[in-house]
Amino acid sequence: MNTSVSNFSREIGAQLKFAGIDDYPIESRQLISYCMDWTQTQYLSSLNLPIDDGKRKRIEALVKRRISREPIQYILGSASFYGRTFSVNPNVLIPRPETELLVEQIIKFVKETNLKEPKILDICTGSGIIAISLAKELPSSNVTATDISEEAIEVAKLNALRHQADINFIRENCTESISGYYDIFVSNPPYIETSAIDSLQPEIHLEPRIALDGGIDGTDILVPIIKNISNAFHKKRTAIFLEIDPAVSEKVVEVSRLYFPKSFIDVINDFTGLKRILTIQQN
Repeated sequence: MNTSVSNFSREIGAQLKFAGIDDYPIESRQLISYCMDWTQTQYLSSLNLPIDDGKRKRIEALVKRRISREPIQYILGSASFYGRTFSVNPNVLIPRPETELLVEQIIKFVKETNLKEPKILDICTGSGIIAISLAKELPSSNVTATDISEEAIEVAKLNALRHQADINFIRENCTESISGYYDIFVSNPPYIETSAIDSLQPEIHLEPRIALDGGIDGTDILVPIIKNISNAFHKKRTAIFLEIDPAVSEKVVEVSRLYFPKSFIDVINDFTGLKRILTIQQN
């Protein structure tokens, strides 16, 4: 006998809750809606409808994947960032809310400085969320995005096509060199300490380690980025925005002062009050 959507949602929600997934009510709805190809409105209007055995088995297969702690974003194939939906897979990092602060700070900088047609470089672009968001929010900008991973660039290209964003993608190792001259440099690089990764929640272990691991103290990628950007800085007003681990804020500020002794250097807190965004501005 077929069960209703409402009962089935409660059933799989209980399974997800038992597996330790906090957002089980939301995720049970997401998994059902994904398989049924429903919007949230369609889901709510279908709660009393039956689910046939074929659809039920499909949803149960996805629930098993989620119980094994595969990130729901990888199961659904998408994630939200700055009001848009982006395709994601295990080749790219899943977007985090705190990274939206990078986009906000750059938009603020462009408006305050009245910067016309800014040239922007997004380093370690991953799925392209920062580059694409900036290209859409700042239509007059010229955006280039780089990553060491060819697989990540392919995902970013698909997202750019999805959002009709004109981005120049380049495969480049940011620890070796950063080519070209730009008005704004932005990056959310790997910055988690190697020893800390194993203690993080299970879902993170399925994300690409290359996008997470910042080395022994979390600065193996950050420091070379700062150094290499210093060689590509404009003489006119230019700015850098880097997402960092709050634990290394003092070190990255110290390194920044070494390479940018005459620039304004600051660290901006995220929504939880943690030091998250390193900014370097050359007047």
